[in-house]
Amino acid sequence: MGRHIDITGQKFGRLTTVKRVKNNGLCACYLCQCECGKYVPVRAHHLTSGKTKSCGCLQVDVQRERQTKHGHTKMGGIKTPTYSSWRSMTDRCRRDKRYIMRGITVCEEWKEFENFLSDMGERPEGNYSIERVDNDKGYCPSNCKWATKREQANNRSVNVVLEYKGERHTLAEWARLLGMKKNTISNRYRRGLPIEKVLHKGSLR
Repeated sequence: MGRHIDITGQKFGRLTTVKRVKNNGLCACYLCQCECGKYVPVRAHHLTSGKTKSCGCLQVDVQRERQTKHGHTKMGGIKTPTYSSWRSMTDRCRRDKRYIMRGITVCEEWKEFENFLSDMGERPEGNYSIERVDNDKGYCPSNCKWATKREQANNRSVNVVLEYKGERHTLAEWARLLGMKKNTISNRYRRGLPIEKVLHKGSLR
């Protein structure tokens, strides 16, 4: 068995070895002082291999930096609306079978929150969330916008778009514009009536 080399006084990461101390095993162990002021016993081979670089404060600082570097998450799990929208978007594409089966993904750049924030900006105040302009395509700068729930409902793939006199609107939009009930327009459309009768205000004879 080789002779142990004394590393007293040497620095490893944030730790400086103060003196060799006894331990219950066969491995050499040193009392170390961390840059934060705390003293901890560490095995010599953990120091020399780089496995241990601090008393534990380094991991805490790294985590804090990750969570606060863009100012949208804080220690304790508090998240801003913009970060919550980004997280929900990425989770849907990783876990929701409907998204997976349709091949709906998040572009490579947006897998980093900072890039998403740079492209989309802050989520507007109110009932807004991330919306895909083309529901058959994934999440990327050219296909996304902040939208209200009403705007999203009008963009669902199940919506029927009717064109009349140069205007294109969903059934819900036509109903709102004409002051009609959506069910009335929907029932007429399913019956195969001409567009002018589908959107005719009043009863049909």
